[in-house]
Amino acid sequence: MFFVDYACAECQEEVKILPRSSHEFRIVRSLYIFENDTKKCDEAEFLLVPSRAPFCDSHDLSVTFSSVAVLPNGTNMLPYILLNVSIWVNNPVSSVFLRLECLGAPNMEDDYCHNHEEQSRRWGRMIWPCRSLTLSEPDLVSYPYFFNYHCFRLTSYSHYRLNVSYAPNACRKSFIVTIPEEAQMNPAISRFYDKDAASGGNYWSPLASVDLTLRDRVVIRYEKQPALAATPISIAVFETIASSSAHLFTNTLDAGVVEYAWKNVPAGNFTVYLYVSRLDCDLICNSDTVDKCTLCPSTRIYFTVEEDKIWFSASVHGLLSHGTCVVGASMLCFVVTIGFLFFFLAIKCFHKVPLREVLLSHRTTVFIAYVDDCKPHSDCIAVLAKVLQHSANVDVFMDQFELKYSETLPLRWFVNKFAVANHVVLIFSEGASVILHGESLIQRQPFPEFFSVALNMLIAEYSKDVTKQSGKLLSEIRPRFAFAYMTYSPSSVIPEELTTLPINIFKLPEQNLISWLHNQPSDIYVDVCVDISDLKSAVNEVVEYRRKNAIWLTERLQDKHKNFGSAFALQNVPFQSNRSVLTPEEQINIAEVLNLEPPDIHSSIEEIRSKEDDVFALIGSPSDSSFDSDDSTSNRKHLQ
Repeated sequence: MFFVDYACAECQEEVKILPRSSHEFRIVRSLYIFENDTKKCDEAEFLLVPSRAPFCDSHDLSVTFSSVAVLPNGTNMLPYILLNVSIWVNNPVSSVFLRLECLGAPNMEDDYCHNHEEQSRRWGRMIWPCRSLTLSEPDLVSYPYFFNYHCFRLTSYSHYRLNVSYAPNACRKSFIVTIPEEAQMNPAISRFYDKDAASGGNYWSPLASVDLTLRDRVVIRYEKQPALAATPISIAVFETIASSSAHLFTNTLDAGVVEYAWKNVPAGNFTVYLYVSRLDCDLICNSDTVDKCTLCPSTRIYFTVEEDKIWFSASVHGLLSHGTCVVGASMLCFVVTIGFLFFFLAIKCFHKVPLREVLLSHRTTVFIAYVDDCKPHSDCIAVLAKVLQHSANVDVFMDQFELKYSETLPLRWFVNKFAVANHVVLIFSEGASVILHGESLIQRQPFPEFFSVALNMLIAEYSKDVTKQSGKLLSEIRPRFAFAYMTYSPSSVIPEELTTLPINIFKLPEQNLISWLHNQPSDIYVDVCVDISDLKSAVNEVVEYRRKNAIWLTERLQDKHKNFGSAFALQNVPFQSNRSVLTPEEQINIAEVLNLEPPDIHSSIEEIRSKEDDVFALIGSPSDSSFDSDDSTSNRKHLQ
């Protein structure tokens, strides 16, 4: 293994080689030549790599980016950011070239982008800085080898193109890189300017890069700060058409994920925002509300996709490029088999409406309410949400994604997301059933259960709509809500009283929820081709967990924390006859429960009756009549 680390403090390269016979590193400077003269590097690249060389495959060349904060050490200077480029070369290569080109800089003080007088004076033309690493003895190097360089200085909001190429197998990779405000990206720089500055995920946005060299997708990456490893990042994609922008979708990545692969990308101009989702700020402020609007810290990166990046066309291209060695007979059999396959699929899909054209043209949102029955069940719901996010063009609002590592108040988050979601899905389960009957589950998550509250709000909103739109059919009033249950739960987990409501019920993952989320009419059949293998595996894990632990639900119950009544009473309230006062025995029982002094049970009947008269002295006794002519009685009645 061969390592090169080119440090920027004095721009001195450091080389480490891992010999085949030992695991210890030793420095060998005779195996490589590092060229930091831009003119010589440019001339060598011109000779070895064609200007329109094809793009490298990801397996041949891997490039990642990170930032290096340079803080002043007793010198009269301000902090700044360096771009750290890490390159893994997996195939035998003798030369690697990298070049940083400025695409645009709003800050006119960015000399790298705006001041090229020195380059023009020295070379007669502008040459973007070029660096190269050449192996003098490639046969002695074990692959893959690693090349690290961090001497390129970045300026806030400027956009750069980092080009990497290698020879003799001439190919190249190209990336767009940008950073936000320096103090916003690096906590150390923020503390340099303000020692009392607030820190944490709510005040941070990352270095971002975009890989546009892949045929079938655009890969968006960001740098994760070590201190914010548990903070999930959201990616919002906008398309710019003329002078306006249209929001395409927003995706929230898991805390440990640092890249997002956007597949089936149309040609066009795009803007991507990377930010930490919060309720107390907005990603974009309208001109009407700019005075009252608070912007969330974010990183904006702009890029242009020249031609459509379609997964199917890339697959076909790969088959053609690697199929030249296939014998004729095998190829003929393959073509015939594919022909029959397409023939039968065409017959099967003749009357079907294409999913992507009809359903997935617009991004929709859904709020998922569920009960934390057990860890496998909650994990299964999370997998379901990720399938909807990644494959169904849906933004999912769920507590696991947004409350685990957030400082937002849970109830405020719930009310906000419940109100703005296009759809609300309540997933019933055995845990939900016991909660609706007044039991409580031991809390595992750092946030409360919202299922009962969501159900109450659903009923309240549904009742309000019935009152306002009494002329409509019940089935036309509220298509926003749906009930669901997983295949490992019986349908009886949904109370019978709720099944009478004209609300859709889905058995997941067997029944198609995606069509409903995109407001597709139920009478139009749509063939939804979504990979749910991960969801099926999660379902199997729940089944296996329950099989091994038959008393799992009993273990989750809080025996000593029963509720006094059901969180949501599904049955009609039973009729109770009017009684003037409680019996002495009932009074004693209630006093013991509420830790009050018990009443005197030895009072005479006359005393009790006199107390009864006192009770109704102001509001009138049940025996009073509106036709009673007695003045005192009439006065008591009018006070009511």
